[in-house]
Amino acid sequence: MNMVKSRFNVLFENGFWVGYLEVFYNERYQVSRHVFGPEPTEPEVFEFILNNHYSRMRLSKGLKEKSKKDPGKINPKRRQREVSKERKKKSPCTKAQEALKIHMEEVKKVSKKKKREKREKEKEEKYLKKQLKKKEKKKGH
Repeated sequence: MNMVKSRFNVLFENGFWVGYLEVFYNERYQVSRHVFGPEPTEPEVFEFILNNHYSRMRLSKGLKEKSKKDPGKINPKRRQREVSKERKKKSPCTKAQEALKIHMEEVKKVSKKKKREKREKEKEEKYLKKQLKKKEKKKGH
């Protein structure tokens, strides 16, 4: 019996939101990629799927996949639990975003520190200039 399974994931990648369509058919695994651009809302993703936009996506050549035993009919509640469990999983993309955010915060701290030091140095130079000027005035040239 031929069974078709598909999964559509939306990830943030290199500044763009990208959707990946994975299709498992006849022991073959095929993937296609669609760039959304700005972050798509849930209704936009549903509209994309429901209006067969994915049918225009070119799938990659099928890779042979190891055949798994046919689980038969899966209880809808179990299927729902599996879907919610998968949605809660943090994708590597989220980890990358967190790492990038931490890096940006560190860069921001370093630049703030440099600016503060520069400002203090300029203030000190200004003060020393003022003191020198006072001394010159007192000498009475």
